[in-house]
Amino acid sequence: MDSDIPTHNAKRMQASVLLLCGLPGSGKSTISRSISEHYQRHTTEDSSPHFHKVVQIEYDVITNRLAKDRSDSTSIPETDTSEPFTSSELEAWREARIEALDLLRKELSIALQQSGMSDPGAFVCQENYTEEMPDPSLYKILIIMDDNFHLRSMRRDVYKVCQTFIDQLKENTSVTQILEERQHNFEGDMKIGLSTVFVNAPLDTCIVNNEQRLGTPNYIPQRIITNMHQTMEVPDGQKAKFELCSMDTSELKVNTQSPDDDFFSQLKALFLSSISQHPVVPTPPPAMTSEEIEKERLATLQSTMHQVDLVLRAFVGVTCRTNKTFSKAANMARKSIITEFKQDASLIDNFSTKGNEAVKIKFEKIVLLHATEDQSAEIKLALCKASI
Repeated sequence: MDSDIPTHNAKRMQASVLLLCGLPGSGKSTISRSISEHYQRHTTEDSSPHFHKVVQIEYDVITNRLAKDRSDSTSIPETDTSEPFTSSELEAWREARIEALDLLRKELSIALQQSGMSDPGAFVCQENYTEEMPDPSLYKILIIMDDNFHLRSMRRDVYKVCQTFIDQLKENTSVTQILEERQHNFEGDMKIGLSTVFVNAPLDTCIVNNEQRLGTPNYIPQRIITNMHQTMEVPDGQKAKFELCSMDTSELKVNTQSPDDDFFSQLKALFLSSISQHPVVPTPPPAMTSEEIEKERLATLQSTMHQVDLVLRAFVGVTCRTNKTFSKAANMARKSIITEFKQDASLIDNFSTKGNEAVKIKFEKIVLLHATEDQSAEIKLALCKASI
């Protein structure tokens, strides 16, 4: 983290990560700038900012810069015109995706420092705090990721970066120490919400808009746009839970050139839902393999059989001390029950739920098969008193 970044008087962090996906020429960059300007204006003018900081990560800008750097450093021009992109441009595109995700990580790290979570001394005093005032303990950042994101796997990559960031924070002893000192919990103080706006424009409109870029670095060959349209995986929370907070501009009839108040109202609701109802969650533990499941089952079985044997040995001891004439029957009962448990897995489950009582019933049934009424009462009483 950058040491020269000032720390706000905050103690909690909320990061809203917004993905803008859609075809080239659909108006993503225009709507991205509108969103950024809207929230930056409110952050500057309002006493209660929606976000303390707004960041735009534009994949095209990164790609164009990397492609130019490569062309400037290459003395021999590429002459193969059969492909829509040169090898340098394709490599720049790949590197841009990596750099964009690195920028996301960096901005999340900066937000963490701004929130004071990396500095135990940044605890805010709330003596004059009222409900009408903005919460001084909460640092909020909006990170806009502007790309085509036409494949779900591309959007999942962004979610994984956020998820890994949460994982690392939970393992960070300094962060957990701060939370413990403040008697707060991680889930309440550190939240990242992922939202997606699908800038859904007709293919013909995208092609016309793209043609206006002819001769510029942002121009995309028409067949590439057509292929993207054919392979577009529309954000769908039913197919991927991380896409539960998604919005389609065509359904709201959004004017991407000039989004209205209704759009920003819907967008605000989207941000709130992504933070409060569907925040990024830590990576779940890996599923056990069949070999691991079997190994655990055998370990459980062995442990349970050991417990059953200890209980039975205790029953034998009580029985022998109460009436020595039942010593042989008690030992025979122990061996019989052990064998039965090894052959019938349901008995293991029964022991796990009912405990020693399930074993005692079986033991008494075998040992007292030929006992008199008085002998049975005597031994049962002894076993009960033993509280095994």
